[in-house]
Amino acid sequence: MLDKYLIQPIKHLFWKPHKFSEYPDYTLFVLFHHEWDSVNSLISSFKNYYPEGDVIISRDSLNFSPNEPLIRYPYKKTQTYSCMQKFIDLVWDRKTEKNLTPLECLNLIDCHIQRLVEVAKLAKNDWILAVEPDCKINKKVPIQKHSDIDILEVNKFSDEYIQSISNISGKKFEAKGWGFVVGPIKKELILGIHKWYIENPTTVMKLIRMDKRIVVLDFLIVVMSHFANASIVNSNLITECYRNKFWKLTSRPLLHQYKPKKLHQDIRQMALLAKRNEAN
Repeated sequence: MLDKYLIQPIKHLFWKPHKFSEYPDYTLFVLFHHEWDSVNSLISSFKNYYPEGDVIISRDSLNFSPNEPLIRYPYKKTQTYSCMQKFIDLVWDRKTEKNLTPLECLNLIDCHIQRLVEVAKLAKNDWILAVEPDCKINKKVPIQKHSDIDILEVNKFSDEYIQSISNISGKKFEAKGWGFVVGPIKKELILGIHKWYIENPTTVMKLIRMDKRIVVLDFLIVVMSHFANASIVNSNLITECYRNKFWKLTSRPLLHQYKPKKLHQDIRQMALLAKRNEAN
């Protein structure tokens, strides 16, 4: 109780970057489904701190259309990959990833990795800031020197799983948990993950049979980063609003699970402009 209501809020309030941190330029990568208004708000928060930063958006399962809502800033977009729809179908059928066949799992993993490779090829910066639409950038985002990816560890790996991954890879698996799709990742690491994935199909199938949660992007990236010999760190860059009642007090640079009650005025104006253009 003391940890939840006193210690954790204090940690968020007095968060400081790692002493060996640096502040790179980022390409923003936004993975979303239908949340156009949130995407606009998120990109605006990114441009507050990285006005020259490139933006890549990737719509999952739903195709881009000529009448898509306007985004205020220039952006690049990937082709559409259908990963999320598979999870939506599972929910409707009252199933989980455990009900997927190994081949279905492999197809989902392949879909995730193809998207990431396309993002890496589009990105002009060495570092990519991966985010979901329910995020907000509060300040410039630091990275630890000599790191390749900065992760969340909100969902814990079991001791048995950590040991199994260490045994298969032949090196200690340092990550204690998983959760990524908000945070910095090096472009070079994405290409390294792709290379390892292509060259090790037998190990990939073994990982699928061990735990089918590997089809979830957050889980997949952490495990694949380990096998690609990445330096994985957790700098506590992110505050998760649902998990922390005191999230408004945070000094951390990234908010996740952030859903503002009111949209920015410029977003409303863009929506009206889009309707006028459509009418004409």
